[in-house]
Amino acid sequence: MLLLDAGVPALKFRADNYPEVATLDQLEAGNLIRRENDTYVVRSSALSFLDAEPAQRLLSNIDRVYAALRVQYRQTQQAQVPVRSLAAQARLSVPEVTSALQMMLDTSCWCAGWTTDIRKEDAYVCPGEGILKNETYAQLLDEVRSWSAPRASFEQFGTIPTTDLAHREPERDVERALPAAQAEAVLSVIAA
Repeated sequence: MLLLDAGVPALKFRADNYPEVATLDQLEAGNLIRRENDTYVVRSSALSFLDAEPAQRLLSNIDRVYAALRVQYRQTQQAQVPVRSLAAQARLSVPEVTSALQMMLDTSCWCAGWTTDIRKEDAYVCPGEGILKNETYAQLLDEVRSWSAPRASFEQFGTIPTTDLAHREPERDVERALPAAQAEAVLSVIAA
């Protein structure tokens, strides 16, 4: 299971995987992972690069939540949407929606506000007008990744065609393009 709110201790992870430090630095520079209180946390922009089933399931849940929030915004512009209500609209459990939202909030350009602790029983989110800019969360991630493209090059990862999800372009697949040891290091950041 993906560790969405825990991550791994960054210094220990770097020490245990020192031969891959340059890759970790590149992943940080590319906003695919971030350090949060000396803990590495996987960002939502990294999920589409991973073929691991938990990552793909989470990305699917995120797409469902995003679609429900787009519908909600068109109906009630910036109204508070309770997480429980969102779960019913997306046909997911409350924990699945909470996990999706925790990951989505690192790309908050779609959102006008949210409860400080999205895990609370009375938690809510407020979609903003930005949610209308991209039809899918995958499109939003493509846009977000383009913002950091000049700062970090992903050329070494190569382009590998992937399954056509709503007519998406081929994407860079870290898991298949990295040498096995590097891929294992990256995946161990998110694997429980």
